[in-house]
Amino acid sequence: MKEIIVKTQEDLEAIKPDFDGYVYLEGGTEQKPLVLKAKFDKAYVISRGNAYLTLTGNAEVRVMRESSQVELYGEAYVSAYSADKIICHGYNVVRLLSEKKHIKTLKN
Repeated sequence: MKEIIVKTQEDLEAIKPDFDGYVYLEGGTEQKPLVLKAKFDKAYVISRGNAYLTLTGNAEVRVMRESSQVELYGEAYVSAYSADKIICHGYNVVRLLSEKKHIKTLKN
């Protein structure tokens, strides 16, 4: 199976919508997060490390790991196994399957 590691917004935008494989999101900062604007139909998207993400529209991250942080807008979806913070704006779906005892979740 193919794998892509994304550290910059340019890397993320270069992925074709029909990519079939694993997309590992590892980039972004609190001031300049990676912005995922749409759901990949075939790709399995995983955030890991200290990734900072913003998900809009119907974007989906299947697995959040380690110290990832995400803000969700629109109808975005995330499954969190181990994350630092999840902030929700809109009709989001957050699935918490935490290995950590505490994940900060903020609803707006």
